[in-house]
This record gives sequence, C-alpha cells and structure tokens, in this order.
Amino acid sequence: MFPSLFVFVLFLLYSEIKAVPSKPVKVEKNIDDFHLNLYKNVVALKSNDNVFISPYSVGLALASVTAGARGKTEKELLNLLHSKSREKLTQSSKQLMAITNMSEIKLANRLYVDIKFPILPSYTKQLQKTYNFTLASVNLNPQNKTRS
Repeated sequence: MFPSLFVFVLFLLYSEIKAVPSKPVKVEKNIDDFHLNLYKNVVALKSNDNVFISPYSVGLALASVTAGARGKTEKELLNLLHSKSREKLTQSSKQLMAITNMSEIKLANRLYVDIKFPILPSYTKQLQKTYNFTLASVNLNPQNKTRS
C-alpha cells in the first residue's frame, strides 16, 4: 500500500497497575471504528492463535505518519483511519492522548525513519507536540552487513 514509505515504527508499551477511578469517556467514532476493524482483521488472520495488539499504539503510529504524508499516501491513511482530514485526525489524536494522560498507562514512543528520507523540522515539531513522539533517523538498509 505504501511502496515508497520506509518507516519503521517502534512502540514500547509499559504500564503500572494502580487503582484509578473509572469514568466513561466519549471517544470519536472514527477512532472506535479503526480500533475495532484493526482488531477484527488481526484476529481473522490469526484465528487459532492468541493475539496481543494495541490498537491505540497502532492508531497513533499511523496518525503520526499521516501528519507527514501528502497526496495519495495521505488519502489512503486517512481512509484507513476513518478520518475526513488531517486536521480532524489531529483533533481525535489529541483527544485520545488526553484520555491516556488521565490513566496509569505510560507509553514510550519513537518513530524511526530511514536516513535517506529528509525530515521536515515542522514534522518533527508536530510529532513532539501532538503525539509526544521523538524521531530518530537510522540506517534501515545497511550495505556493509555481512551475509551468512
């Protein structure tokens, strides 16, 4: 789907178990739709296996990639995430991040991008401000690697 996009996204999820008062929080329908569709598709592919997935982390990763995408890739990502525009997606992501800040789940997020792709400083700033991500440029295709 994204042949020219070589992005490796790594999310580390760790949590602390503490008693937190539970109160219902309304989440945008597009977020719910994406999370449910993702889970259903993963389970359908692995119907005989145990499945652990964090739709929240996957959704935020894709939203962060969408923030830097343009043209056809941007449209495909927005469609996948059930969002009408990048602005709406940013609003939904901020809402979800606010909900996370009320909980005891802690996320450590970093986006790894191949060094051959130039990164706009405005994109790096938006990742930090909106998604609380850091960005690292790494060589994802080392030429000097010895083959066995």
